Amino acid sequence: MQDSLVTLPANDLVPDPAAGGSSRKAIDHEWTFFVGDIARDVTREEVVALFSTHGTVEDVTLKKPPSTTALKYGFIAMSSKEEMDECVAMDKQLTLRDKKLRLAYTRRNSRLLISNL
Repeated sequence: MQDSLVTLPANDLVPDPAAGGSSRKAIDHEWTFFVGDIARDVTREEVVALFSTHGTVEDVTLKKPPSTTALKYGFIAMSSKEEMDECVAMDKQLTLRDKKLRLAYTRRNSRLLISNL
């Protein structure tokens, strides 16, 4: 089975505290994974409570797309690789407010695009 990967754009690294993120960069943490299909009204505390049952949650960054119908997504930083692996292995098995969550490993995209020269 091939692991799912989510490539992160280099400019998507700053969490939005107003959207439930913290002032730190969860994405810079070593054991971070992607969480998708989060209901728009879910809070940071609900996400922490869900994933705390699988280990120590170091940080949570939630992103809210501009569309009013789109679901939230986010990044969870765990305290160890084993905890992160346990969570990602539960892809589409964990639910939050009756929504099955998509979970995937993350990979930073370090490519830089320069246009309109």
